[in-house]
Amino acid sequence: MDENYSEPIVIEYEGRKFIYKYKNLSILQAELAREAGEFKRDQLEAQPESFKQVLKSRGAHWLPQICSYLFREFKDESLLKFNLDKVETDIEQYFQNLPNEERPKLEESIKDFFTNIGFPQTALLLLQRERKPNLTKTLLPLLQTVLQKNVENNNS
Repeated sequence: MDENYSEPIVIEYEGRKFIYKYKNLSILQAELAREAGEFKRDQLEAQPESFKQVLKSRGAHWLPQICSYLFREFKDESLLKFNLDKVETDIEQYFQNLPNEERPKLEESIKDFFTNIGFPQTALLLLQRERKPNLTKTLLPLLQTVLQKNVENNNS
């Protein structure tokens, strides 16, 4: 783990201010963010059958969800304590409605967090812009075709 933690990442929108700083995370915040990130990573590896599956599993909500665990509200000159009930009822909604121009800050917090907990590959996978093709789905039909041709050649 890096002792030279990055500078705080600040989000200000609609009169509210939220701050991410790795060294200020509670154990619960870190565990929830890690679990949500690992869930999304696993979801990316097992491609959904349809877009409806993505919606039903809330797969498109991963960025605001993880950030709602990582950021804490700054109010009245102090950083508020992490409150899971408030995260689930208010803060995640706040992050869902942020303007897209704030996305680089959210992505930077994801990268910083997963790097600091020793999972930089998870951050890279979550933040990749383009999905890599599922090689199993591509190679399996090709392998079946090659095997079928070998069987046909051996029978003739």
